[in-house]
Amino acid sequence: MQDTTHAGAARGFHSSHPIYATPGIEFIPHRSGLHTRKEHALPRSGELMIWRLAASWDYLNREEAALWLSREETARMRHHRNPAFARRYAIARVSLRRILGDALDKSPETVALSDDAHGQPVLDESGCPSPLSLRIAFAGIWITLAMSADAFGLETLLPDTARPDTDMSLASARAACASQLLAQPVDYVEALCAHRVGAMSLMRDDANAIRVIDLPMPGNISAAIATPISTSTLHAFGWLSRSF
Repeated sequence: MQDTTHAGAARGFHSSHPIYATPGIEFIPHRSGLHTRKEHALPRSGELMIWRLAASWDYLNREEAALWLSREETARMRHHRNPAFARRYAIARVSLRRILGDALDKSPETVALSDDAHGQPVLDESGCPSPLSLRIAFAGIWITLAMSADAFGLETLLPDTARPDTDMSLASARAACASQLLAQPVDYVEALCAHRVGAMSLMRDDANAIRVIDLPMPGNISAAIATPISTSTLHAFGWLSRSF
């Protein structure tokens, strides 16, 4: 496990994306890789850890990592008709297993993962010091993994080729991740009209108040993450020394 504590600040990392200047949000970029933080391998309440990866075997031994998949994961991978999607799914799952295995001091293949009704990973580890929420999102060749001690939503989208409107795509990503967190539909129009502060939308109803945070991503990918108001720190692995 390797320490990457606030390397961005130490190296004078800057970006024009508004997330770096949004009040109440500390977005801390770390270098790429399947590692976490030495002093806190798992996120604490109020923290979220997120990884951005290309769908490649850069950080893994392909033959070894393929053995980490469970029977259910292998079956789901083979169910994909598109070989590129199958490879992307496999890389996402073994990468998550590698990260969790290091954090829990377990072999990746022994990490107990299942799927919820939406195909999102669920950690079934009684030895985990606190409940952990997990999510995976895909957009083109990119994989985004995230974990938090608190419930959250995550969405990444490529623009519709028929309607290549980046603003609409981002609004759809905001609405989708808010829907995941609230477990109820959120219309993209509501996301467009939400009160904005920097990279953050504040969405409220009679029972809930959440943040929806735009994430800097390469190219024309739109990405957003929905968190409770209490979440204030995002550790972002794969964002260090990037121009987005």
